[in-house]
Amino acid sequence: KGLCFSYAIIVPCYLISSIMGYSAFGSSVSGVVYDDMKPFVSLGFLYAAHSFLVLNTLALGAIYIQACFTLIEDMIFSREDENDINDRHREGMVLSRQGFGVKLLSRFIFVAVCTFAAVALPFFCELGALAGAVGVVPLTFVYPLVFWNISSLSKQAPKWRTHLNWFLIVLFSLGGIGSAIGSLYGIVQNAENYRFFKK
Repeated sequence: KGLCFSYAIIVPCYLISSIMGYSAFGSSVSGVVYDDMKPFVSLGFLYAAHSFLVLNTLALGAIYIQACFTLIEDMIFSREDENDINDRHREGMVLSRQGFGVKLLSRFIFVAVCTFAAVALPFFCELGALAGAVGVVPLTFVYPLVFWNISSLSKQAPKWRTHLNWFLIVLFSLGGIGSAIGSLYGIVQNAENYRFFKK
């Protein structure tokens, strides 16, 4: 139910934004659609839109970047004895494997490097679109449906629901592949015009 409710909100938002953006600006729409909207909307609208963008970024960060933080910490620091971790899980008191300061520093460095890359790389919007097509689309729209279809829940559900899920899996996979190709094409096409620290 939660997944269906999430998709009922997410999918229309993506579709409406993409259809309206393309119908308003055509293929000349920039990587940051807010830049195209500035002449046509009020300053208050832009502030509200950016506020929602910040909330969205924080939510995505909590979901997707946390895995990067965990991977970095596992690569940097030595692993704890598995029995100790299991004991802490059973007690319900999973303590930090490393000091809070060291974790905070490693996360700060990671975010600082990513921010520097975002500012320095002139094709960061296209790179973000490529990452979204390769990472976010499968994790958000494809894998949950695949996992549900191969789980025991799908055997108890009506057949039409399983078939609908496979249809959506194929549809979103093709959309992700098309987006990845379009992003790569944009990077290659504009490569000669790129200058570091310039849009």
